[in-house]
Amino acid sequence: MVYLDIRDQNWFLERADRSAVTREAADGFCMAVAEPILSSRDLVDRSGEMLDTHELRAALLYLVLQRRDDDVDRQLTRLCFDGRHNVTDSALSECQILDSRVEKDDIFFYVYGVLHSPDYRKTFAADLKKSLPRIPQAGNSADFWAFSKAGQKLAELHTEYEQVAPWPDLEITYGLGFDADIADAYRVEKMRYPKVSNPDDPDIRKVDDKTTIIFNPQITVSGIPERAHDYTLGSRSAIDWILESYQVKTHKASGIVNDPNDWATEHNNLTYILDLIGRVVTVSMRTLDIVGALPKLDL
Repeated sequence: MVYLDIRDQNWFLERADRSAVTREAADGFCMAVAEPILSSRDLVDRSGEMLDTHELRAALLYLVLQRRDDDVDRQLTRLCFDGRHNVTDSALSECQILDSRVEKDDIFFYVYGVLHSPDYRKTFAADLKKSLPRIPQAGNSADFWAFSKAGQKLAELHTEYEQVAPWPDLEITYGLGFDADIADAYRVEKMRYPKVSNPDDPDIRKVDDKTTIIFNPQITVSGIPERAHDYTLGSRSAIDWILESYQVKTHKASGIVNDPNDWATEHNNLTYILDLIGRVVTVSMRTLDIVGALPKLDL
């Protein structure tokens, strides 16, 4: 007799994700043991359509929040998934003084636009490190709509980053003997910038050439605009974040291997990480263009 307790899920997941071998064994166990039991009790419905990537992410977020709600009872799931706005009626009334056509979604995008304003970030840099942001009201309807429409463009760009076209001016160089049909042709271990002499002072130690990325021993990406690194997420550029996040890492305590190549392999999209670099460059450049066109905040 096999007893399974949902509270043991972390124990199973930690061991299932240790390697490709353990993942295959876990999948085999599910197919041979768990699924027949669940199906026989009508607990698994295979008649529906497969979820796409965005639906899977939403479903995972729902389950995580629901599990957290069981522990802390903060109603996180209801707040995120019941269709309610976090924009209050009083905020809506205040903004409708500027323009009666304003709706709560417009205010949401206005906030997202203001949070990207260089004036706002510079003026409140110290406060933003220690307290929640306070959003200034627009002085007129023109400024409100400028920030709201910019915020909507930024939100769509940042949530749909996988759908944008890679930056067209990138140059991808393949090493001698490169074979795209080899299983590990597009595999990454740890991407890096090449080191070059400092143009301002050649006598000091070399610096990173952030216009180029050594993807793997056979692939190099060059032609990255230096300006693309001006779009930052915290203290790092979005491109730096990709290099840091998409590398093979082993958790010292558990021995669990986090391999970003697995997702690309499982979804039969071996160039996903390579394409993602180009897409993030596009997102960075377009973000800077939108932010650069924002009106000046009257603070």
